[in-house]
Amino acid sequence: MAWIRTSTSLISFGFGIYKFFEYMIQSEAASRPHSLLGPREFALSMIAVGTLVLVVASWQYKHSLKHLEKLYGEKHRSPAGKLAVLVSIMAVVFFVLVWLNR
Repeated sequence: MAWIRTSTSLISFGFGIYKFFEYMIQSEAASRPHSLLGPREFALSMIAVGTLVLVVASWQYKHSLKHLEKLYGEKHRSPAGKLAVLVSIMAVVFFVLVWLNR
């Protein structure tokens, strides 16, 4: 669950940064930066890292469950796996939204 919380924070923080700077540029309070790493690229990297963290956490979770099943022969399922899939789907959607919105 800590992995899910961390990845969700990264994803939402990246999306929040993107929307904040998009609002600032649209309200003409700030000019569009001409650097290689602007707010959009930073937001995309935060969302991508959050998604990657979630995929790695899901893989580790499934691996740990298989190991425990081998040791004890008992199958255990928790809502954490389903929540990780849901957050992964949302992360991919956010990434595509930010990537396609220029």
